[in-house]
Amino acid sequence: LLVSPGQGLLTSTGDIIVGCYNTLGSEYASIFYSSDNGKSWKRSANVPMTKSSENELVELEDGTIRMFYRNDHMKVCYVDATRDENGDYTFGTPKVTDIVSSSNCNVTAVKLKERKIDGKPVILVANPSTPGAWNRNEGRINVFTENPDKSMDLVYTYHINEGTFAYSCMTELSNGNIGILWEPGINEDSECRYDELDIREVLGEI
Repeated sequence: LLVSPGQGLLTSTGDIIVGCYNTLGSEYASIFYSSDNGKSWKRSANVPMTKSSENELVELEDGTIRMFYRNDHMKVCYVDATRDENGDYTFGTPKVTDIVSSSNCNVTAVKLKERKIDGKPVILVANPSTPGAWNRNEGRINVFTENPDKSMDLVYTYHINEGTFAYSCMTELSNGNIGILWEPGINEDSECRYDELDIREVLGEI
């Protein structure tokens, strides 16, 4: 059982949630969560019906937890978790989008706190966009708006680079811009790169 690379999530209700995945046979994602500031922890069941792996989490407007996860579909995929009658997080049915992604790399996701588009919440998902098992190239940030029915619309795609783009982690900075730490190489001696991206460029406003 491994903790996912990237970052965890502090929800609006104070839950601490950390993505994880097991590697016994096929890979399956799940979450650890704490509702008492880390004093005790529970682990959810695995994401059902599909291979899932490294993941990152965002909270939707109604409190649903959306997990974007590494998969074998060569597309950006996600699954939602909600609380059941016992207060435990349970996953629904995984969704496969039309957005092309490498099937052998993590994705990073963040929901913006400071910006909306046409009054709708904004979710950013970054990933290598070249399809294939080991094609970790062409970094992209997909800009989605969240609809009241929890569906998403892709409204813009920001191009990070055209070369190697491997593991990454993205966050919204205090000034509203996007900070992203990413791997421009896949060798063991490759260094990570950090960029601060103008949010106006990421959203396609300039």
